Amino acid sequence: MIDPGLAQLAERWGVQTGYWDVSGRWFDADAEALLVVLRELGAPVASPSDAEAAVAAHTRGLYDQPVEPVMVVPHGRTLSFVLRLPADADTRVDVLVVTEGGETLEAHLDAAATPPYGGAVVDGVGHTVRWVDAGLALPVGYHRVTVEVAGTESEALVLAPPPALPQLPGRDWGVFAPTYAVVPTGRPGVDHLGVGHLGDLDDLGRRVHPLGGRIVSTLPLLATFLDDPFEPSPYSPVSRRFWSELHLDPRRLPGIDESPRARELLGTARLAEAAADLAARPLVDHAAAAQLVRQVLDAVVADLAETPEGPTASALARFAHDRPELGRYARFRAMVEARGPAGVTPVTEPPPADLDPHAVARHRYVQYAVETQMAELAASFRHRDQLLALDLPLGANPAGFDVWSDPGNFARAATGAPPDALFSGGQNWGFPPPHPIESRARGHRELMLALRHHLRHTGLLRIDHLMSLERLWWIPDGFDATQGVYVRYPTQELMAVVAIEASRAEAVVVGENLGTVTDEINETMERWSMLGMYELQFETGHARDHGWLRSPGPHTVASLNTHDMPTFAGWWEGHDIDGTVDLGLVEADEAERQRSDRTAEREALAGALGRHLDRDVPADPGPTLAAALEWLGGTPAAVVLTSVEDLWLEEQPQNVPGTHRERPNWRRKFAHTLEDGLGGELARDALTGLDAARRTAPQEDPT
Repeated sequence: MIDPGLAQLAERWGVQTGYWDVSGRWFDADAEALLVVLRELGAPVASPSDAEAAVAAHTRGLYDQPVEPVMVVPHGRTLSFVLRLPADADTRVDVLVVTEGGETLEAHLDAAATPPYGGAVVDGVGHTVRWVDAGLALPVGYHRVTVEVAGTESEALVLAPPPALPQLPGRDWGVFAPTYAVVPTGRPGVDHLGVGHLGDLDDLGRRVHPLGGRIVSTLPLLATFLDDPFEPSPYSPVSRRFWSELHLDPRRLPGIDESPRARELLGTARLAEAAADLAARPLVDHAAAAQLVRQVLDAVVADLAETPEGPTASALARFAHDRPELGRYARFRAMVEARGPAGVTPVTEPPPADLDPHAVARHRYVQYAVETQMAELAASFRHRDQLLALDLPLGANPAGFDVWSDPGNFARAATGAPPDALFSGGQNWGFPPPHPIESRARGHRELMLALRHHLRHTGLLRIDHLMSLERLWWIPDGFDATQGVYVRYPTQELMAVVAIEASRAEAVVVGENLGTVTDEINETMERWSMLGMYELQFETGHARDHGWLRSPGPHTVASLNTHDMPTFAGWWEGHDIDGTVDLGLVEADEAERQRSDRTAEREALAGALGRHLDRDVPADPGPTLAAALEWLGGTPAAVVLTSVEDLWLEEQPQNVPGTHRERPNWRRKFAHTLEDGLGGELARDALTGLDAARRTAPQEDPT
C-alpha cells in the first residue's frame, strides 16, 4: 500500500503508483523506486514524510507560472488557455502571438469575464484558475505567445495541429525487408561492400511494382555504434537524427567521380575479396562491413579535401552550413572513435585539440552522402507511385549523440517494460527515457527533429512503441526491471507535433500499438486517424477459442508478423517454442502444452481461412501462408505488409526480444537473393493473390 501523501505527490508529478497487468491484477509501485523517480522529475522528496511539503512546493511552483509552457489549439478553434492568477490581481490580459510565418496577432481581454473553475491558497494568498479564450485563429504550425497579466510576462509555445493525419487514398500492399539482410549481388567491391545497401531497397521496389506492390518497409536506418562501443541493434541508435553509413551504395557515392583514390580502391582485388568474403557469410559482420565502407569513405573525403572548390565539396559545405548541428555530431563521433565513450568531453567543453580533422570530415560527408542517396531513393519510389516506409525507434543509445548533446532532456533511468507472461523479470531496454518536463521546456524539440529527419524521405512512418506518447516504464539506476514505475507524458502535445510534421510531409503515420496498450492511446489514435497494427499470428488464439478471425479495421497496417516475432514458417513448425526450451525459459511440460495449443491454432487458422484454402490443414505452411495473405488482402486494412522472408518460408527470425547475448539478432542474412526469392512459385502465387484481393477490398469494415 502506497503512503497516501506519497500517492498524492506522485499524482501531481504524473507518476503512477502502480499498474494493472494483462490479467487484470493490480501491482503497487516499489516505494523506494517511486521516490527516486519523483526526485528525478524535480520533486523535493527524500522520504514519504516529505510528501506533504513537496505537494505544497509543487502547488507553489504551479501558481508561480501563470500559463503552461506549451499550449495546443485544436483545429477549428481559437487560442484558449489556462490562466492562474492571485484572486485580487488585475485581470487585464494582453496576448501577443508571433506565428511561425512571422505574422503578429494581438488580443486584449478581461479574465474576470470568465468565472474561475478552480484555485488554491498559496502562502496565504488565494489564487484562481480560469480558462480564457483569446479569440485568435492560428494557422497550422508552431507559434510563440506572450501573455502579460498582473505585471508579469509569460511565454509559451503554441502547437496548432491539423484536424487529422494524412491518409492513403486506397487499399495498398507492400513488403518488408531489413536492409542489412539483403544478399548483395553484382561485383564485390564495386556494386556492394558485403552488406545490403539503399540501392537494394530500390531494387526491391522495382521488383514488386509490376505485381502491384506500392510499399517497401525496412528497419531503422540510423547510425549505430559499430566499433567501440559495439551495438548493431537498429533500435539503439547513436542518434535519431543522423543516418548510418553502413548502407551507402558505393556506386552512387557523391563525389566518387572526383575521387581517384576511391575509384582505384573500388577496383582492387583486395577490396573485392574482402567484400565477397563478407557477402558469402550467413551472418552480417557489422564491424567488418563498417570498416570496409570506411576505407572507401576515407578515400573520397581525402580527395574532396584537396579540391575544396569542386562541385561535391562545395555542395557538402552548403549542406553543413544549413545544418549547424552536423558539426557537433561529426566532432562527437570523431571523439568516440579516438577515445571511446568514456573519453568524450562534455558538450559544454571545446573539443580536444587532438581531434582528427579527417574523422570529423568523414562523418560530415557521411550525412551528406546518405541524405543524397535517401533523396534519390525516395524520388525513385515516387516516380513509380510507391512509398518508402521508414521506422522511428523509441530511444537512443545512452552513450550516443542525442544524450551527450542535451543530457538534461533525458532522465537518469532506463526505459523498459513491466513483467508479463513472456518476461517474468520485466524488460530493460537500456536507453534513457525523455524527461517529460524538460521536453516541454524545450518545446518537444527532440521529437520534432527526429520526425523531421525521417519525414524528409518517407511517405509512411512507423513510430515504435506509440505508448511512449502517453506513458513509459522508468527503471531507476540501481533497480531491476520489476521495480520500474510508469511516468506519464503530455500526449496531446506530442501528438500535435506528430500531426504537424506529418501533414507538412504529407506522410502517413503508423503507431506501433501491439501488446499492452491503454484504451486512452487507442482512442487518441482513432481521434487523429493514425494507423495501428494488426498481426495475424497474434490472432490465432482467438480463432482457436471462437472459430473465427478478427478482421483488421480500415485504419490498420496488417501483417502476418513483425521482425520481433517468429516467421510464419517458424511459427507453424513451433520453432519459437523450441527456442524458449533451449534457453531454459520454459519447462518441458509447459512446452508440450504450448505445442498442443499451436496445433489447435494451426487447425483453427486453416478453418477460419475457409474458401482461401484448397484443403484442410496442409502439412506444408506454404498454402496457408498464401491463403492468409489473400484473406488479409480482402479485409478493409489500409495496408497489408508481408515480410520478404515469409515468401520463401524462412524458419529463423531476425530478432528474438530479450536474447541479445544468446541469439544472432539483427545479423541474419536472407537465404536467397531478391531475384531468386521473389521469383519462386510460392512468392509469385502469394503476391498475385494478395494483389487481386486488395483490388476488391472494402474501404470500410463491413461489420
